[in-house]
Amino acid sequence: MNSSTATKGSEFIADASTAQIIDMETTTGAVADGSSTNKATVTIADKNGNVLSGQNVAWSSDKGVQLSASSTITGSDGKATIEFTDLTAETATITATLDNGNKQSKTSSFVAVAVVTLTADKTSTIPSWGGAEGNEVVQLTTKVVDSKGNPVSGATVTWHSSSVLQGMAGTSTTNNEGIATRTVYDVSSETVSVNAVARVNGQDISSNSVSIKFFVNLTVTASPGTTVNTGSIVTITATLTDDEGNPVDNHTLSFQLTASSVGHLPGGSNYKDGETNSDGKLSYGLSSLVAGDADLTVSYADVTQKITITYVSAP
Repeated sequence: MNSSTATKGSEFIADASTAQIIDMETTTGAVADGSSTNKATVTIADKNGNVLSGQNVAWSSDKGVQLSASSTITGSDGKATIEFTDLTAETATITATLDNGNKQSKTSSFVAVAVVTLTADKTSTIPSWGGAEGNEVVQLTTKVVDSKGNPVSGATVTWHSSSVLQGMAGTSTTNNEGIATRTVYDVSSETVSVNAVARVNGQDISSNSVSIKFFVNLTVTASPGTTVNTGSIVTITATLTDDEGNPVDNHTLSFQLTASSVGHLPGGSNYKDGETNSDGKLSYGLSSLVAGDADLTVSYADVTQKITITYVSAP
């Protein structure tokens, strides 16, 4: 009696109805130049872990990322990939969504086309009056480097400030070291925030901000006092100091009597100006033969101090 055995193979079919994203990976660090790409890859499998081909994956982002497609299809390995670009250095969230609603998200970052750094040779100085002098000017330096730290030459740099600074107008161009400079000064006592914007590969890249304090302190004293007999000479002394209390020498101060004031400054004038000495001081004598008030204003830039000397008739 003969006997025979028949066999038949079995094939297990992945269950597409239970499709889910079992893994998602993103690359990061592409330059935000609109052409360099990061990418995201997902792996799709059923509930038993069998990879699924032919699955539609919809892609989206929460930022200004440009996706190469709105959806892609998984291959035989169960993977689907999307590439994307950006024009802004930022971290975006990329989301992959299956037709059954299963989804997963992951972040991906783009780095700046260039890094723009602004420095100032001083962050505190005095305002200018009648034209900038050496210790009144501030030199701003902008350095532009690409994403790998290499200097970017030929970049156009515009300069910006929160208040009007002399010398800020116009543009500069970076040299072979990626550097552009600008010399500025202020005619007012104030704190000003400055920054620079470099145009690189069609993009405007902003620098950090730097605050510069333009400050001067002006004090006025009278000797022997503010009430004197007619015919007396009162010495008016103005002292100019910087933010740290250091004397400011060789700077012009103006002394102005009001039209209704009695008395006069040297030479019979109601106006005098002169430069401070090494102690930051400038003095003028004030006298009057007539009883009354002498109202005097001392000025430097937009900083003023007023003092009134009262002349009384001698007993």
